[in-house]
Amino acid sequence: MPSKFRLDRVLDHKRQLEQERQRDLQTVTAEERRLLEELRELQQREREHIEALSARTRQGGVDSEQLQAALAYIDTITKAIARQERLLAECGERVRTQREALVAALQEKQSLETLKRKQQEAERLEANREEAKRIDDLSTNRYARRRREV
Repeated sequence: MPSKFRLDRVLDHKRQLEQERQRDLQTVTAEERRLLEELRELQQREREHIEALSARTRQGGVDSEQLQAALAYIDTITKAIARQERLLAECGERVRTQREALVAALQEKQSLETLKRKQQEAERLEANREEAKRIDDLSTNRYARRRREV
C-alpha cells in the first residue's frame, strides 16, 4: 500500500494559491481590457471631433468662439486620453506582477508534484522488487522441495 505523501497538505495549499493567483490575474486582465476599450473610445471620439471641426472649418461655418470651444473640448479629450494611457500602463504593470506571481505559484506546485511522483515511483519500484523477491523465494522453495522428493 502506498504511503501518504508527507507534503500533501503543502501541495494542497500550493494548488489553492495557484487558483487564487489565476483569479487575481483574471481580475486585473479584465480591468486592463476595460481600460483599453475606454481608451479606444476616447481616441475615436477625439478623431471624430477633429474631423468634424476640420470639415466645418473648411466650409467656413465656424466663428472664433465655436472654434475655441471645440478646441477646448478636444483638449479635454486629449487630457483624458493621456490619463487613460497612464491608467492602462499602471494596470499593465499589475498584470505583469500578477502573471509573475502565478508563474511562481505554478513552479512551486509543480516541484511538489514532481516530488510526489518520484516518491510514488520509488514506492512502486520497491513493491515490484519485493514481489520479485517473494516469487524468487517461492521458486527456490519449490525447487528445493522437488529436489528432496526425487
